[in-house]
Amino acid sequence: MKKLVTLLGVLALISCGEKKSSDIAQSSEDATSVEAAKEEVEAASSGLESLISDANVEQFAKDAFDMETASPPAGYTGWTKQYFDAAKNQLQLLSQMKNGESDGPSLLWYENGEIEDITIYKSGQLVSRHGYYRTGEKKVTASADDAGSREVVMWHKNGQKAATVLMENRQPVLMKCWNEQGEELDQSEGIKMMERLRNYESDAELIRREVEALTLKLEDDNEKNGAESLREKLVDIISAQQSVSRLTERWRETTSRTDAPTKELQLAIVRAQQGVIDKYGKFFRKLVERRKSATTAIELARLGRTELALLESRPVRHMAMAIETMTGVRIRLALEVQEKALRILEASFEILRALRINVPLLPASAPDSLNAPPSPLSGSASQ
Repeated sequence: MKKLVTLLGVLALISCGEKKSSDIAQSSEDATSVEAAKEEVEAASSGLESLISDANVEQFAKDAFDMETASPPAGYTGWTKQYFDAAKNQLQLLSQMKNGESDGPSLLWYENGEIEDITIYKSGQLVSRHGYYRTGEKKVTASADDAGSREVVMWHKNGQKAATVLMENRQPVLMKCWNEQGEELDQSEGIKMMERLRNYESDAELIRREVEALTLKLEDDNEKNGAESLREKLVDIISAQQSVSRLTERWRETTSRTDAPTKELQLAIVRAQQGVIDKYGKFFRKLVERRKSATTAIELARLGRTELALLESRPVRHMAMAIETMTGVRIRLALEVQEKALRILEASFEILRALRINVPLLPASAPDSLNAPPSPLSGSASQ
């Protein structure tokens, strides 16, 4: 929000620096005005105190023309807005216009409320652009037009410059690219690198949304004391662990496209894995309580056998190891220990299923052998 607050203050500076059309010729005014605005933007970006508060942003949005309902009328002067959601809780766009042209800040947000892009215009012409990654790192900057030329600079998430592109009449004429270590790349490798960055950002966003949804569900489940049976609770744990393992694999595939794994995804998946551990902890405590209150010899034997199997195989140890290896970005090893934890949980489910009461099936992705009903022979033999 600090970047937003600082650069939004440029609006006041630009407005103060406007010249009347009666002072100079229109063409000269436009060029001078854009250059002056560019200097003011650079000054504002270099440490100017915050000039606008969140309350001001809310006020601008309150009075802005809602682009969801219709296009603004011809010659419109004022703010325009768009939201991500029908409830209008999260802004997607807030932009200023004058006489039907972009004039002032044009702001884009990510769905999580972080600033994605701040572009400033003067009389429809770009003055300055600052784009950011979802986690706040600088992503792209662009300068104002200078006799038909414009420089666009792109950045890696680690702060290294990724590319500089010289544009003339909106067409690229010169490009230089660097990898995450600052080593210059030839043009073909540079184009591949830029494509990897583009795909990485898109894939990472999809994974992030799925991980967030899973984590919220796990947190919600862990706050409840539901009346589900032990088998139902274990089915939920297996399903959640399958989801975490699947998302970890997709994270591995995504990070293979770049040398700079996203810390945001890393933290999100670690939190999801911790959510499964918390869910397992509640299940195990319930299992012990149920075993202590067993009313039949068969029930006591099955529950005791399940408890012993889990104590000996310790699936939570493998899940905790997955967190440790993910923290060190050893994703392949994390997948291996996640798979071990999953196999242990599925084997424990098989023991519980042998209890002769309503038995749910494992999630569809579980092996068919685990979804098959227990054999009468195996059931009687184990009794």
